[in-house]
Amino acid sequence: MQFEDAKDICSEKARADGNTYMSNNAPAKRSSGSFNCYSIGIRTICRESSNAWQGAFLDAWDRSDVKKAGEALVQSVIKACMADYGWIKR
Repeated sequence: MQFEDAKDICSEKARADGNTYMSNNAPAKRSSGSFNCYSIGIRTICRESSNAWQGAFLDAWDRSDVKKAGEALVQSVIKACMADYGWIKR
């Protein structure tokens, strides 16, 4: 098979595998923090604690880890697929 044909096939396969991996491993949204509640008479007031930024930071960190792993998977799939078609970098 010609190099460009193999590259096109393998790139699409790798992209699909990477997208599947990232979809299946998307991190669940963390709680953005705890709430502090207090009552005044019959009225209850709740506010999010000041640690809300930690949840957002950890969410971004988790997404970054999944993205890096997905990108590594894509590269591995491309290399393995190209090798299957006889295109091995030496």
